[in-house]
Amino acid sequence: MDLIDALKEAFRNVRIEAVDLATASSQATAGDYLRSGVEVISLLEIEEHVLACCSETTFKAIRDVILHSTRLLWVTCHAGTDGVRHPESCAISGLFRVARSENDRLRLQELHLQSRRNESQNAEIIARVVMNMWAGKENSEYEDEIVEVNGILHIPRLIDEGNMNKTLQTIDVLPQPEPQELASISRPLALSIARPGLLDTLHFVDNTDVLKPLGADEVLIDVKATALNYEYESLVGRCETEILTLL
Repeated sequence: MDLIDALKEAFRNVRIEAVDLATASSQATAGDYLRSGVEVISLLEIEEHVLACCSETTFKAIRDVILHSTRLLWVTCHAGTDGVRHPESCAISGLFRVARSENDRLRLQELHLQSRRNESQNAEIIARVVMNMWAGKENSEYEDEIVEVNGILHIPRLIDEGNMNKTLQTIDVLPQPEPQELASISRPLALSIARPGLLDTLHFVDNTDVLKPLGADEVLIDVKATALNYEYESLVGRCETEILTLL
């Protein structure tokens, strides 16, 4: 069973018509697809790369189908076992992104299958994508790019790894202050100022002095209240001091 027959079997209640690119271009520019709400599934690159090195005539025909289709799903079959696509099969990704940026009403999606190992399975995957993505409302959100690996659909999207980025940024760099709740911190802290006179550089640092045993001539004081004059003078840099300790 070839893929066309497998698709007809997968879409039992939907009329499937197979046409070549020239016919599709002619029907699209004539307004047949938009007028009748025809949804297009392209299998041009199911076996070989077409768009990456096509002729001007072929490109214009593809452009006509893109611009005059109600919905278009472009199917390729060149994804690796790890989901990485062949560079030449990604030409359609760039073209679709440009087309969508210029006309946000275009419904253009792409599906990159892993291999042609089983046409019935590939047809079921295509049908699943079509039913899930095209069954929604006209303005509903949908994924533009999908990659199939071992029968599982993936979204090829890069997401920032916040913790890793933060770790890399602090290599060979002095630790930077970050907001935290004082009530959740149990270790001794001392209030410090990075640049005297700039109140926005106030921050707490670890107070290692309180961990040392008291000397014979020292006492431990639990501060309940304090005036602002000396501390304020210190903050704005009018007094020579490095650390204001809170116990």
